[in-house]
Amino acid sequence: NQFPYLLANLKLNGYQDRVTAFNLAAWDKNETDFVRRDDVSDNKNKIQTNAGIDRSKLRGVVLDDVLPEKVDFIKMDIDGSEPRALRGLVKTFERNPQLKLCIEYYPECMEKCGNKPEDMMKIVNAYFDWKKIEGDYTEEYYNMVCTRKQWAR
Repeated sequence: NQFPYLLANLKLNGYQDRVTAFNLAAWDKNETDFVRRDDVSDNKNKIQTNAGIDRSKLRGVVLDDVLPEKVDFIKMDIDGSEPRALRGLVKTFERNPQLKLCIEYYPECMEKCGNKPEDMMKIVNAYFDWKKIEGDYTEEYYNMVCTRKQWAR
């Protein structure tokens, strides 16, 4: 439901000629009828962040399959599904030693979406040196600026 806003923003700021927008969800596998929640769990605190959206129009994709060979920067704030999206970016990380990443770390939201914060950090720590953006949100959740480790894998 945010895609029309993205397109309007690109046009408003004059970037529609140099930005290609895709109406896809960053994920760790390619799938349709996509839901960002662990439907198997009995945990009633889990959230379904795409509630009320026509799921037949949603498509989760592995970003490694969509992004160009060279990527310089990724900004990721996807409200709890970061671990899944990062798993779909490993090849992109490996082929782009210059890559920088800005990513939100929000453990509570990840857990409510059925993800584990330690899964996110395992990938981040394997490929990046990172630092917390000070003064951003709280001590429990924040954005991180990540630069590729030159020796990673």
